[in-house]
Amino acid sequence: IQKYPGRAETVHLKEYSATDEKALIGEGDMDWETLFAACETVGGTKWYIMEQERYPVSPMESVERCMAYLKKMGK
Repeated sequence: IQKYPGRAETVHLKEYSATDEKALIGEGDMDWETLFAACETVGGTKWYIMEQERYPVSPMESVERCMAYLKKMGK
């Protein structure tokens, strides 16, 4: 994002966790505050796209939990 300012209109979100490949957004090791700050001040981001490949709970509950975290972050 820093290398290509204004060129991240859409950003694909996926949690990173060193210990849990099924971690949902907000439940792993990703530094979301730093990412969102870069997206919104440098990247020109307008849309965030969530991805979840493996589910620790049902797909609908996964979406609800990820959305709750993003809303808590003001997204």
